[in-house]
Amino acid sequence: MGRLTQRLITTLILSFASAVLFSAASTAAETPAVEAAPDIREVTVYPSMARVTHRGPVSFAKAGPLRLDLLNLSDRLLEESFQVGGKGSAKVRILGSSLERVYFTREVDTKIAELQAEHDALTLERRALNDQREAADQERQFILALKAAYAGEQSNAMARGRLMVEDWRKAGSFVHTRLNALADDTRQIDTQRKALTEKITAIQTELDKLRSKRGRWTTTAHLDLEVVKAGAWKVEAAYLIGGAQWGMVYDARLSKNAKKVELQCFAQVRQHTGQDWNNIALTLSTARPSIGGSIPELDSRYLDFYQPRPPMPVSRSSKRMNMEQSVGAAYDAAPEEKMRATAEADEEYEVELVAADVETVGLAVFSAPGKPSVASDNQPRRVFLLSKSWDAAIHYEAVPELSPHAYLAVKTKNPFAFPILAGRMNLYMENNFVGRAWLKAAQPEEEMTLPFGTDERMKVTRTLLNRKTHEEGVISKTTRIEYRYRITATNQSRNAAATLELVERLPVSSQEKITVKPDDATKKAWTADKEKPGILRADLTLKPGATIELPLVFNVEFPRGKKLVGLP
Repeated sequence: MGRLTQRLITTLILSFASAVLFSAASTAAETPAVEAAPDIREVTVYPSMARVTHRGPVSFAKAGPLRLDLLNLSDRLLEESFQVGGKGSAKVRILGSSLERVYFTREVDTKIAELQAEHDALTLERRALNDQREAADQERQFILALKAAYAGEQSNAMARGRLMVEDWRKAGSFVHTRLNALADDTRQIDTQRKALTEKITAIQTELDKLRSKRGRWTTTAHLDLEVVKAGAWKVEAAYLIGGAQWGMVYDARLSKNAKKVELQCFAQVRQHTGQDWNNIALTLSTARPSIGGSIPELDSRYLDFYQPRPPMPVSRSSKRMNMEQSVGAAYDAAPEEKMRATAEADEEYEVELVAADVETVGLAVFSAPGKPSVASDNQPRRVFLLSKSWDAAIHYEAVPELSPHAYLAVKTKNPFAFPILAGRMNLYMENNFVGRAWLKAAQPEEEMTLPFGTDERMKVTRTLLNRKTHEEGVISKTTRIEYRYRITATNQSRNAAATLELVERLPVSSQEKITVKPDDATKKAWTADKEKPGILRADLTLKPGATIELPLVFNVEFPRGKKLVGLP
């Protein structure tokens, strides 16, 4: 093959490749593009983020390749969570997608144009009112001038003895009628001008705000489509975004006469995602979504004997060395404390994991009624979810050691079919606000207590009768401290019996050589709590005006010469 032939073949190949590339580039350049700005239609709020769903109509006139640009998506969306789909009479295949962060001004410009047109229309209307007011003022001045001229003519006629009483009456009636009519017109014009001026001022303020920011950062989604069949299509794009959260708040209302309690559940939602949620389908979920994440791997754990750290060299000339030496000596002197601190750190990490698991047990999803709106101002917005009323068993609780008051409470069970989440609770007695409390989480049918503040009709006192110290023993010498308290409860109501739960406590020994012994009367009057060591409870029923006294007597014994911490 000669050189001429090789050059000819090479030229043909290059020409063919160039033609193919040019054709591909031309095809890509000729791919039509359609824009759509789907509105936010649905939002699911999780405890620390939200799933935002945009929906909007798109029309495809013909089949073939197409690029669909979805405008005005949030610039804070998590790219990994972006999903897109759609349905309609058109048959569409999605070939690929990409996200682009762009500075969007069209929405602001459109809003500015709309407000400016409204501002101009109101300004013209106010100008017309100004003209009407000016015309009314000129007519009034003309009538007053005409009145003065007519009065002069009639005065001259009176001097010549030609006074016409009927003419005076007609002229006076005309002036009176017209001046009153002009006054009414002027008042109406002034009222309309004031209202227009307020509207114009408000629109101008909004225009100034829009012109100051002019635009904002957004995300545009570019979708490569193949339209198999032309027609109407509704596109749907969804993504996760931070800056949103919700929690439960409650209103608890007690009706003492009817012995009923009502619990109203609200969702408190707030968000600062950069986009307002207007007229949306709002869903609230206790789930915690995750986008990806590697499975953690455990490393091998090896056991070894504890090796004390060698002592630090002493340098009298260096205070810093002395400080380091004292720290090292503290660790050397108490290696168990160091190991215990490490174990406690591990336990804290494990507790955090368990707490996260507890939050995901019994997931609850609430669909808010109606189409609420939540502005992107991070201000809390309460959304009513549901309420329930049921019969309540009212009782009193008192902790005399900590407070002289008795607290009215309702001990009940979670009446809902879903777990009650922990949250702030506003307390009402009938229609009177009595305070706030924190409602603990409760599973369905799990017991819970609703407090409703103090009630002066139940009086509780705790009196220290005696505190004696005794030195005992000859060989085994001990110190014994005797405590004697009297707990008094009085139902000051004259027409209703009441139940009262008293809570007290005994010291709890952490050493074998320290003993705490209640006397027989105390054991009989009180019941030990099965879960909390040292806690005593007594359930009392008091008739109207009745008083009940309970003893609280116990001894604390320990070796003589020792000093105890935690004594009453």
